[in-house]
Amino acid sequence: MKTPLTLIAVLILLNSCASGTPGMARAYGPVWLISRSDLEAALRTDRTEKCDPNTTEIHHLLIIGPNTVYVYHYATLPVYDEIRRTNGTWHCAGRTIGIP
Repeated sequence: MKTPLTLIAVLILLNSCASGTPGMARAYGPVWLISRSDLEAALRTDRTEKCDPNTTEIHHLLIIGPNTVYVYHYATLPVYDEIRRTNGTWHCAGRTIGIP
């Protein structure tokens, strides 16, 4: 019979593996080039600046480099916003419809 302490430890371990950051989309590419806080800042920029006022739900992120993130949105066609960091500030550099 398993002890309650062992069961609690297993539940905590499983919960920590399954949890994620609320509001974060899946990131692809060389993710080691950019910190989690920078990714969150890029997402905030995408949501607040809005390259296009009809922005849809975020599908995933593509890390291009330490200062460039493509934010893909759900749409009929592949649509992504290019978010760039210049002088420490993230800004929307444009919207592209199609594959990069």
